[in-house]
Amino acid sequence: MKYSNFTIIMTMVVLMVIGAAVMPMLKVGTEPMERQGKTLSINFDWPGVSAKVVEQNVTSPIEGIVTSVKGIESVSSDSYFGRSEIRVQLKPESDVSSIRFEISSCSGRHTVVCHKVSVILHCREVR
Repeated sequence: MKYSNFTIIMTMVVLMVIGAAVMPMLKVGTEPMERQGKTLSINFDWPGVSAKVVEQNVTSPIEGIVTSVKGIESVSSDSYFGRSEIRVQLKPESDVSSIRFEISSCSGRHTVVCHKVSVILHCREVR
């Protein structure tokens, strides 16, 4: 299929206008962001299992691992049918990246296994 030169040029102009309109929305800077979020969220799924079993076999052991890490201010969690969420509040002077790494390292040494289902920690920053 052959396109005319006019069609190609107009397509490029439209794409350039769209790009120019979207450019102010990009968050680009030469300096790092002033403040990172100081909360980590650890989520996992164990389909078909009651909240009580999830709490006893997974949530509580992971909370124990997390509370042993330095720089943690508080830990709270919610267990539901087939899933759980653990929220980790860090101290203001804590480095989020190093604590996330340390939690992952600790969980590797203390693998939580639930009837042949191992839990993989997914830590994400809450901003």
